[in-house]
Amino acid sequence: MTRREQLQEQYEDALFALLMDDLAATEGQAALEENERLKNDPEYAVPTDVRQRCLKTISRCCAKKTLRRTGRVLCRGFGRVAVIGMICMLLFTTAFAVSPTLRANTLNLVMEVFEDSTAFSFSSSDSGSPSFSEDFDVDVNVNWVPEGYTLVDQSEDPFLSSLRYRSETGDEILINVFKGENGVLYVDTEDAQVEHLTIQGCDGLLVLKDGDAQLAWGNENGPYQVGIIAKNTETEEDVQNLLKIAENLTFEMK
Repeated sequence: MTRREQLQEQYEDALFALLMDDLAATEGQAALEENERLKNDPEYAVPTDVRQRCLKTISRCCAKKTLRRTGRVLCRGFGRVAVIGMICMLLFTTAFAVSPTLRANTLNLVMEVFEDSTAFSFSSSDSGSPSFSEDFDVDVNVNWVPEGYTLVDQSEDPFLSSLRYRSETGDEILINVFKGENGVLYVDTEDAQVEHLTIQGCDGLLVLKDGDAQLAWGNENGPYQVGIIAKNTETEEDVQNLLKIAENLTFEMK
C-alpha cells in the first residue's frame, strides 16, 4: 500500500468516526427528549410481556457471571430496584403503578431448564399491569441445623436474606431467601444428579454435584424463593440433614 493509499484510508476512517459521533449525539438527544416525555405521561406503562422478558434477560446474564465465579447457586443480581433501574434506562420509562391485591394469588411458579442450569421464576396469570409488591417482606427462621454447626454470617436487605452456618470441621451451609416475585433463581444443574421433590408443599429440586448438595424451591403464596447449599455432602445422612433443614424453616410474612 502506498503512502497516499494509507492516508486515504485513514481519512475515510476518521470521516466515518465523525459521522457516527454526530449520529450518536443526535440519537442520544432524541432518546433524552423521549425519556422526559414518557416520565411526564402518567398513563404510560411498560407492557407486561416486555417487562418480564427484560427481567429474565438481565437476571440470566447476572446469573451466568455468578455461575462462572462460584460454580453454584446463581442469585438474582441486585434485587428489584436495580433491575427496574436498568429497565428504565433501556425502555425510557419510570414508574409502575399497581394495586397490592394483584400480588400472591395471581402468581405461578415456573421452572425452566437450560443446558447448564435450571431457573426458578414466578409468572403472573394476570394480563394487566405488572405487579410490584413494594411493601412485601418476609422473615426466615432457621429452627434446626446439624449438630456442630453455628451461625457465622447473616445479612438482610429488602430483597434477600442470607445466613451462613459453619461446622467445626469447616463445612458450610448457606441459606438464601429471595423476597418478592421479580427476578430469577438459577441452580447449577449441568452434569449434576437432579431429583424433583416437594419441599414444604412446593415444587423443588435436589441437586447433587461435585460432592455438594443444593435444594431450591419457590413459594408463590409468599412470594419467595429459597436456595440452600451444603458443602461436602457425601452420605445419605448428609442429604437427609439438608432436607430436614429445609422442612424446619419457617417464614413470617410482613
